[in-house]
Amino acid sequence: MKRRFLLLVLLAGMTLPARAQSGVDVTKLLANTKTFIFDNNKNTVKGYIYAILEEQTACCGSDRIYLEVKIDPSGYVLKVSSLTGKNDCFKQAAADIVKNIRWDASDFRGPKSVYFEIKPEIECVEGRDNGYVALEIFNNEKLNPAGMQVAGGDPQPANPVTPPATEPEPATPQPNPVASQPEPQTQPEPEPQQIASAEPEPSRGQPEPEPMPQPTTPRPQTTRPQTTGVPGFMPTRPVTNPQAAPDAEIEEARRRAEAERIAREEEIRKLREEMQRLREQEEKQREARLAEERRRQEEAQQEQAENMVAQASEGG
Repeated sequence: MKRRFLLLVLLAGMTLPARAQSGVDVTKLLANTKTFIFDNNKNTVKGYIYAILEEQTACCGSDRIYLEVKIDPSGYVLKVSSLTGKNDCFKQAAADIVKNIRWDASDFRGPKSVYFEIKPEIECVEGRDNGYVALEIFNNEKLNPAGMQVAGGDPQPANPVTPPATEPEPATPQPNPVASQPEPQTQPEPEPQQIASAEPEPSRGQPEPEPMPQPTTPRPQTTRPQTTGVPGFMPTRPVTNPQAAPDAEIEEARRRAEAERIAREEEIRKLREEMQRLREQEEKQREARLAEERRRQEEAQQEQAENMVAQASEGG
């Protein structure tokens, strides 16, 4: 008896939060796409999903499901996809529940997807066999009660479930038929065709058109130079008279001549300076040689005098 009482208390403690969430009126409240809290600031989207799963489905067990919810700018859900999860009952029922939630899409410029994870956990007791029964869609203007789209193209199933992939049966090998070689076909030789003349024959009874006269281009006339009447004499270029030259040319010639004269005088001056330097250098060298010769002569004379004095002292 005590065990049953404790079990009932435990079950009540687990289901009370979920049942409290089921009192949410989704026809009047909007859910925030970032915080996943309804605009009454009391209930959460996940708590509402857990409560409906507990009250209105036969799903049980535990699972982790990552949901992708595509929302219209009006706030209604267009599509719900389960990206993860193993329990099909939880995945399909959660999709039905989310389609009845309207979202605050005031900042949307077009359809947009939001993502969040739910972790349902319900004990598998008598009457819970994970048998999925579709829930009614009652709060969505974009979907009909069966969960199919009513606007924007052909209706699509609300909760598409991918059937398990079946392995294909191995194909029975069949013998390859021997391909028969086709018999060579003889093509008939083409009949020679008459080559049509490129120019059509003039029809009889019609006069031939007269050829159009072509315009003639006048030939340029060459003018021969005039001669003086003397045979073998050709005119030469006129000789320019220097006196008839413009004043500017005369002034330019004078300036060039003056520049050349100054340049020659500068060269002569440099040559004279170089010659003077060489003379002075030679004079210094000559004086040095003379001084050296005088020094040697004086040393020789002094040595000779010393020898004579020495000889005189020895003879006395």
